[in-house]
Amino acid sequence: AGSAAGPVGGPAAGPVGGSVDWPRAMTAALYRPERMLWPELARHPAHLHVNLLPEYQRRGLGRQLLDAFTGALAARGVPAMHVGHGKYNISARVFYKRVGFTRLVVADPDPVIYLGRAVSPAVSPVGP
Repeated sequence: AGSAAGPVGGPAAGPVGGSVDWPRAMTAALYRPERMLWPELARHPAHLHVNLLPEYQRRGLGRQLLDAFTGALAARGVPAMHVGHGKYNISARVFYKRVGFTRLVVADPDPVIYLGRAVSPAVSPVGP
């Protein structure tokens, strides 16, 4: 797991003008779901994506989605969850910190930061 090879055998991401080629990295990631099977994530077995278009961000919708997800996980006895975001996605980092996620150290060569948190408590009462 964790190979940097993309769907055509090249690297999943690499420098393009000093930055990561995100379209190529994300396309390559679609062909490698096993890249998310890291031993460091075993204590956080549930995985979540919160992807909102910019015009729907900062309206409380991310918190509502997270509340619904954590409620479903709690009902099934799942203890913890994890998320991943691009290293340069500061908005995601700020959002996840506000709702209780902390950094998980994962030896992942992809341009991803992993965060985890316990399923409870719910996140709604957290301030802006």
